[in-house]
Amino acid sequence: MKKLLALLIVSAVFAACNNESSDAHVHNTNTVDTNTVSEAPVAERITLKKDGKWNADAATNKNVSSLQQTAAQLNKQPRNTAEDYHAVSTELQTGLNQLIKECKMKGADHDALHLWLEPVLTETKELKGVTDTVSGERLFHSIRTRLLDYNLYFN
Repeated sequence: MKKLLALLIVSAVFAACNNESSDAHVHNTNTVDTNTVSEAPVAERITLKKDGKWNADAATNKNVSSLQQTAAQLNKQPRNTAEDYHAVSTELQTGLNQLIKECKMKGADHDALHLWLEPVLTETKELKGVTDTVSGERLFHSIRTRLLDYNLYFN
């Protein structure tokens, strides 16, 4: 069920970003294997381009910056229950929905964005269903780290 849910989320993200064609998601072969994000299968890890960072549009940068600020603010708040993490998930999901809604990127840069974004979407969804604070904190920390990692990969 989790895999089906993750697949549906990923499908919705791809559809929401106004993809040109099915071959738009062929991965760029001009990448290097440095600075990979862990946990993703090797074939699906984001990497830097040979000539540096991926290019993101202004709307994407603005929305990610807003998500980073949201995560920083949420990090300052005490979270003592699973319900606190559910509220964190809801707030982050609102920002992610805005990011997806305004996505206009295309091509290899767009593909790289999805490699970065998919784990954030998945973990935010998982955060909504946590039943304990230990799992909640682990997921929130991972999401916050991934949001900060955006600046390593995108201009």
